[in-house]
Amino acid sequence: MQQGNNKPFSFMAQAFSYDKNKNSGTNLNNNNTSEVSRKNLLNSLNDLFQQTFLEKLKNWNRLHEQSIEYLTSYIQYVNFLHDYNINNSNNNNTGEEGLTISLTTKLKKSHEDLFNIVQEFYKVVEELKEILNQMKNKIILFIEKNNKDSNSSPTNSSEITSTDNNEKITELLLSKGSYHLEMNCFDYLNDCNNYLEMLENELDFKTIVFQSLNEYENTFVLNNYFISWKKQCFLSLDKIREMEMKWKLNEKIKLNI
Repeated sequence: MQQGNNKPFSFMAQAFSYDKNKNSGTNLNNNNTSEVSRKNLLNSLNDLFQQTFLEKLKNWNRLHEQSIEYLTSYIQYVNFLHDYNINNSNNNNTGEEGLTISLTTKLKKSHEDLFNIVQEFYKVVEELKEILNQMKNKIILFIEKNNKDSNSSPTNSSEITSTDNNEKITELLLSKGSYHLEMNCFDYLNDCNNYLEMLENELDFKTIVFQSLNEYENTFVLNNYFISWKKQCFLSLDKIREMEMKWKLNEKIKLNI
């Protein structure tokens, strides 16, 4: 199963390391300018999240419903074939050969349908990874821009350390707005990363199930496969509900600001 990586603060350490040699240690030149820049970043992250990430999640859900139909058909054809073979094991009725061929053809088709849909699941996961990377890149650009602005800005105060400057940028990225209820930059990364981890683990499971399917499997095992596939055990409903509540609250706050 996939393991968690690229957590926000680990990512922050990597992002700041890109500019540590450029940073002269001066303070952020203008708090108002930095706040505007932060809001612009948040709006950009929110657009990516709402218009692309959540839309891709809808694709996953659509594919999941379709895959249930394909798996149901596959199991039905396996059972039909089992019953037919048992009922005709002592029969040499060649007139029934056409039915066997028909069932085998339909079984093969449902197996191919499942294969294709598993590939579609992989595409969705890769697209979600790309969206997450785009978010990270936007944050890196924000950090680089603020470091650049602080380097080029005159200051009347005594020299501030590079660590102090990075802490101020971190505060901007962690800010939850004037009401302290909005999603901050790390919330977007956290939620996308957590959701992606669950989908990767679920996809690993679906892949294993698909690779285990065969027409000689007994009904009990196939039914267990089906129940687990349909339930999506690696998607934590509690965690998803919690995230969805936060997303809805964030949208309400943004509409009322």
